[in-house]
Amino acid sequence: VQRTARLVIPQGYDATQSVPLVLVFHGYTQTAEAIENISEMTPLAEQHGFVVAYPQGPGNSWNAGKCCGSGSSQQRPDIQFVSDLIDALSSELCIDPKRIYAAGFSNGGMLSNRIGCELSDRIAAIGPVAGPRAIDACSPTRPMPVFELHGTSDFVVPYNGGGLGGAISVQANVDYWKKIG
Repeated sequence: VQRTARLVIPQGYDATQSVPLVLVFHGYTQTAEAIENISEMTPLAEQHGFVVAYPQGPGNSWNAGKCCGSGSSQQRPDIQFVSDLIDALSSELCIDPKRIYAAGFSNGGMLSNRIGCELSDRIAAIGPVAGPRAIDACSPTRPMPVFELHGTSDFVVPYNGGGLGGAISVQANVDYWKKIG
């Protein structure tokens, strides 16, 4: 499967200076273009001088474990894709390997949690929005800094767990990351 990502390289990029990389993952049924607009990360990348990539999930979904769509049902190798994307961007750009971050919304937030679990040796921190973990096993190789945002009135991915993709509750997710930290 051919994969794509929208890439933003700030105008002031200097190939002799390492820069952070932020990966931002869209929600289920959304697109890379939509999450770029919703997240407003592009102006921040320009202002603060980091590279941002907005990958596109085939079928507009990610394999975040139990969620969502064809990404999950087909057990797509999205973690391998993320690792390969980091490799490809790092080979073309001067990316600081200690400042690679993953964030996402809903299904993309669940994927960022999974990335924190399975690529903790490559990711500095994660920032899921409305997307707690939707996997049973999580074994990061080190403590993972997490910035989690989630509304208490979310009926698609409820704050107290369940809903789309059977994600755990936000409190259980926060407690887990605190415990291993």
